Amino acid sequence: MSRRRRTIWEEFDELFNRMWEEFEHMREEIERRITESARYPDWSCSTKPLWDSSRKCLEPLYDIHETEDAIEVTVDLPGVEDKKDISINIKENMLEIEAKIKKPVRFERWGTSQREMAFAHYYKQIQIPEEKIDLEKAKATFKNGILRVILPLKKKGFRINIE
Repeated sequence: MSRRRRTIWEEFDELFNRMWEEFEHMREEIERRITESARYPDWSCSTKPLWDSSRKCLEPLYDIHETEDAIEVTVDLPGVEDKKDISINIKENMLEIEAKIKKPVRFERWGTSQREMAFAHYYKQIQIPEEKIDLEKAKATFKNGILRVILPLKKKGFRINIE
């Protein structure tokens, strides 16, 4: 039995199909990321400053990660020494974090018009899908300047046992 040799067009067709599958995979990933950023607009990059000079507060750096079971928010709070100095509230689809800095952060000759500024606390509001969160089971831990807030998601569906 003889094997037929593939033509250049068949090889080209196979290569084109593999490339098309890769482009489809990239398109799906881009659409997934766009959809996710539309669901949680606060998760995307912002051009606003990370401080509020009128309230003398800094906006902490944070990271949000959604798993099957929970939304995990990690907040960097350098200079905060005790969990008693941190306040966490959830209201109107917003996770609100405020923390007192032990020793105020000072900047001198900062910018063109600002000469000196001292920041005494952190403040951040993060948009969350409150309707998806089981607020009764929410937890937070604070260790070495890192605040970790775990917001468990409500379970979808219910299994019914047959008797």
